[in-house]
Amino acid sequence: MQSKKGDKRMSSVLNKKYAELDVGKLKARAEVLKTNDDGSVLLHKDDPEHVEWFEDDED
Repeated sequence: MQSKKGDKRMSSVLNKKYAELDVGKLKARAEVLKTNDDGSVLLHKDDPEHVEWFEDDED
C-alpha cells in the first residue's frame, strides 16, 4: 500500500504530465461518432472502423 506521501507525489507527476498534453491536438485526431438523443454511441457492425468495437465486446 502506498503512503500518503507516495500518493501525493504520484498525483503531482500526473498533474504535470496532464498539463503537458496538447488537448487541441488530441481532439483533432479523435474520431467523431454519431450518437442518439440519450448520448449512446451509434455503431454499425459492417463499418470497418466500428468492427473493432464489436470484437472487443465479444471477449
